[in-house]
Amino acid sequence: MLFFEGTNPAEEKQPGLELATFRIRVGHVIFVNVGDTRIDGKITGVYTSPPSPARNTLEIAAQYLSTGNAAAAVEGRVEIRGGNGDVVATMPIDRKVALPGATTLFVGSLGSALPKGDYSALIILNYGDKQRDVVGEVTFRLEQDLAPGPSAATPGS
Repeated sequence: MLFFEGTNPAEEKQPGLELATFRIRVGHVIFVNVGDTRIDGKITGVYTSPPSPARNTLEIAAQYLSTGNAAAAVEGRVEIRGGNGDVVATMPIDRKVALPGATTLFVGSLGSALPKGDYSALIILNYGDKQRDVVGEVTFRLEQDLAPGPSAATPGS
């Protein structure tokens, strides 16, 4: 969080010609949990956005509902699987804070080469519980080959 504070250059009386000056302050958000906390959640929807001529990436989005009573840092990955079930690509999902009772959208983007065909995307999210992941899955068809391009994806094994 950044705070911008404007000043009047005429009042600063600094040498040289200044049209505007700014002071930058950094702010922090701190979550404090009072009482017993329970962190939990579920995926309530999974969506695909196929590549288009203007955007040569495949996007997979998961809608996550935080059902606990405390803020949680949620992150994960998307595994793209071919028709035989083998992982052909993975996409990281960046960490976001999910607030209690709120719905948060997590998006993974793939820009690496992937031939046209039928696939499934397994979305795996984790909110800090090492024993339990939250998962969702969607099947989709690529109507055209996905050409390689800039992406945060990693080819599968």
